[in-house]
Amino acid sequence: MQSFGSPAGMQLFIFQTADHPLSLPVQLATNRAHKAKLIQRPHLPDSGEEAFRQVSWWLTLFAQQLQANNQKDAYLVVIDIPLWSEFKQGRRFMRIDVEPPIDQEAPVIALTKATLYSVANGLLSFEEAKEQNLIMSTY
Repeated sequence: MQSFGSPAGMQLFIFQTADHPLSLPVQLATNRAHKAKLIQRPHLPDSGEEAFRQVSWWLTLFAQQLQANNQKDAYLVVIDIPLWSEFKQGRRFMRIDVEPPIDQEAPVIALTKATLYSVANGLLSFEEAKEQNLIMSTY
């Protein structure tokens, strides 16, 4: 991730993003939420096994919240890694590091690493994240 100052003094974060239509609006919402101090950016290496293990744990915690919110089956993409996973209601764990869906109509939930961290660790509720467009879906 690179950070750049803008002429208006707003700090912009540029991510390596997933190729998905929700990537840009989620990225912009994340920048606004970070500026407003609604979410925190986790301190993680950008890649490697340690980062993968930590994000996998957050996805496990996030899957529990999806189960509790009766979320229907969907693919989930952490847009700034990019990492695709598959969530199925009733399954104990999310399948992590899967291929993006081939079917363009497949339901997708998009969020950033900062939102995943914040929701998984109880700093922000699932509903608050949806209201702030930090979590967006195609359905």
